[in-house]
Amino acid sequence: PATPDLPVLIDLITAQPGRTATTVLVVGPAEAPAGVEIRVDDGGRVQIPSLSLDLIANGLTPGEALGCAAVLAAADTLDDTPTPIPEHPTQKWEELCDATGHLRPDITLDRGAEPDTEASSLLPGSDEDWTTTTANTEEDLALLAPLVPVEIRIAAEAADPSLDADLEAWAADTCDRPRLSVFGPMRLRVGPGGNPAVVAHRKPFYTGIVAYLAHTRGATTDEIATAMKLTPRRVRKDMYILRQWLGDKPGTQDHYLPGAASNMGAAEEGVGLYVIEDLLDDADLFRRLRLRGEARGADGLPDLLTALRLVRGTPYADRSQHPRPWLTDKRPDHHLQTAVVDVAHLVTSIAVKAGDLHQARAAAELALLIAPDETTPALDLANVAIEQGREDEAATLIRTINTWTDQTGEPPLELPERADRILRTHRWLEPAERAG
Repeated sequence: PATPDLPVLIDLITAQPGRTATTVLVVGPAEAPAGVEIRVDDGGRVQIPSLSLDLIANGLTPGEALGCAAVLAAADTLDDTPTPIPEHPTQKWEELCDATGHLRPDITLDRGAEPDTEASSLLPGSDEDWTTTTANTEEDLALLAPLVPVEIRIAAEAADPSLDADLEAWAADTCDRPRLSVFGPMRLRVGPGGNPAVVAHRKPFYTGIVAYLAHTRGATTDEIATAMKLTPRRVRKDMYILRQWLGDKPGTQDHYLPGAASNMGAAEEGVGLYVIEDLLDDADLFRRLRLRGEARGADGLPDLLTALRLVRGTPYADRSQHPRPWLTDKRPDHHLQTAVVDVAHLVTSIAVKAGDLHQARAAAELALLIAPDETTPALDLANVAIEQGREDEAATLIRTINTWTDQTGEPPLELPERADRILRTHRWLEPAERAG
């Protein structure tokens, strides 16, 4: 068929300075085009006449095409997915929470319940009071601040009696136990009995193994080999080196990394496991503090503040500089980011309600730094800015939320229903002189 507009289109593309590579696809016979012509026939051949090339076209099978389409469709799915609950908890406190340290919903009560025993919430009072003064929806309150029976508080405190001592050890100038940091670039500090020289020039690699073992609570030789893309023989050598780096427990000849068949986990599982014993891990400390803070209800703010003080940067911040395949599969970085956003949101809400806008701003800014693509911290910070009379800052934040993009070059994303409800509840989309 005649295509009178084809030359106009080609001239328009050619005339654009600094343009990216652009292809005009013409289906069927047509007049000789301008530029480089690439012909694809139904026999799977590609010809480029100007270069005298006749090639076999690269293509996809129907199954591969369906798989690619499914991946692209999944990328456009923005719905939240449930946070996993540990299937095989190794610590008592893990039995009470999900992967972010949030109390399991089956052990809490609805906010409107009238329990027979004492119960408390991090955000006590009526839902309307919170939704009209802070950046919360009723669903937020139901999810993040349910009623917690006093027996759950007692159980949470009893399940983790060493938390305060572990926090002191974490903050101490020196500590016999190994200390793993995953907030910010991954870092491992070993005690006086450790030997850092054995991992000289290879610290990121061995720190990655420690982070993997901390997340999985132990792993077999084959699991480590698969996760780290190593051979089983290489794993055994690396475990020997790691054992030297971590050192021995004070006053004993017991290693922090026992042999695969010489630890309690191996005895319980009936299979050889590499487990780092007595490891202090800021990700676990954060989750433990969140759990105890939520369990303490209205008395839980100090634990939430302590948890936020552990956050020194984006979880596993150096994962792109030092790729670790297991992180892509398990995504503990996403769970930790979610945990930080949730805890910071709770702290901001409590602080705004109490009039402590300095504390509210600090929590919201931290969350926005950790999760710049999330609307929750931006809404929290806009709420704080309005309370502080910083109308220009609030307007900029609200405008950014309303035209949110995912940095892919695509048009702005549809405003999440939660963000839209909060903006409309507070009338933040209206001109300043009309908004309440």
